[in-house]
Amino acid sequence: MGFRVSNRSLAGVLVAGLALAGPLAGQSPAAQGPDPALVMPPRPMVGGNADSNDARAYVELATELIVKEPLAAANAFHWAQRLDPSSAAALYGRAVATILADDELVRARFEGARSDKARAAFRLADSLDARARLLDPFLHRVHDKLFLISYVARRNHIGNLGQALGAIESALGDMEPAVQGWYFYSTEQWKEALQRYADALRRGDDLAFILQRRAEIFQYTRQYDSAFQQLRQAIAEHEKREKSRVVWIYAPKALLEHQSGLLLERTGRAAEAREAYGRALLEDISYAPAHVRLAALALQAADTVAAAGEFVLAAQAAPLDAFRRYQCAYGLVLARKPADAIEHLRAAIALEPWFADPRFLLAKLADDGERYDEAVVQYRAFLERARERDPQRGFASRRLATLSARKAGGLR
Repeated sequence: MGFRVSNRSLAGVLVAGLALAGPLAGQSPAAQGPDPALVMPPRPMVGGNADSNDARAYVELATELIVKEPLAAANAFHWAQRLDPSSAAALYGRAVATILADDELVRARFEGARSDKARAAFRLADSLDARARLLDPFLHRVHDKLFLISYVARRNHIGNLGQALGAIESALGDMEPAVQGWYFYSTEQWKEALQRYADALRRGDDLAFILQRRAEIFQYTRQYDSAFQQLRQAIAEHEKREKSRVVWIYAPKALLEHQSGLLLERTGRAAEAREAYGRALLEDISYAPAHVRLAALALQAADTVAAAGEFVLAAQAAPLDAFRRYQCAYGLVLARKPADAIEHLRAAIALEPWFADPRFLLAKLADDGERYDEAVVQYRAFLERARERDPQRGFASRRLATLSARKAGGLR
């Protein structure tokens, strides 16, 4: 995420910021393991009537804090991620908040990282960001505008971020169409963003990236056919650059095929979606989300054996990802392979002890296998971690009470 710009005008900064909206060149999206932070941040209080086991409560808290207290926001996003490893919003939000919390990193975001500390911070942020895209390839990057607002405010000694935003908006009309498109995208002004990006395409600016961004906007507004057409054009643009041996630094074609497959699923074209996911795997055999979607399509077709096989491949592609391990276990249970499922559930729990769902499934399998002591331990652990509205809480509470009573009565 760190880079240098030679043009110090606001437009120049914005154009440079546009260039690294996705993972860095040469970065594999398979960097899906737990983050390398050595010190776990303290768990913040969510306050009020919020559920302290609900990841969404921490995402909401972090969103409230990210402008004025970005370090506290990063901690809240961290805990949202721990409670729900499937949360793309938590991973992305933490990546942004980590940079906003440090003046040096905000400056380096636009001027280039000059210290080992900054480079290490950007590596962590890039890893979090890449993992978020794997979980939700259409994730709206709603916080990206804060980089620019904070940079302008700090560089020009503007204490009020609202004034910094006003300065940016005043200068917007003189900026290039791609920059204007980026701004309107960031602020969810979809019609204006599409128009400015169309203007940028006519100028020949960053075609593949802008086509992909237009596809995402069409998807947000449920114009799926238009979104799909833009993605196919983006893929064709990538292929042109591959033939000319130009290195492209934006999202790989695997991601574009993943997005295409999701759009095809939403429009009822399952067979074509499978083909798109197959092409994603041709680009990157370790692209776990394609295996997951193929598994989901197999489940829709009632083919539990094929689904389990795809879930296993996804887990093998991301062995340090607790969520992928849990998905794999779920698929194996459906395929009636409980012993194999237990192995993945225990791995998921070891990778992320605060993730509640693997605890419940492991408790249920232990219960069904008459390993009641283990079932009691896991039901209790699940109830300690599960959100209040988790639909499985009632069953877990009843079974825990029953098994505890049996144990107290000397029954096995």
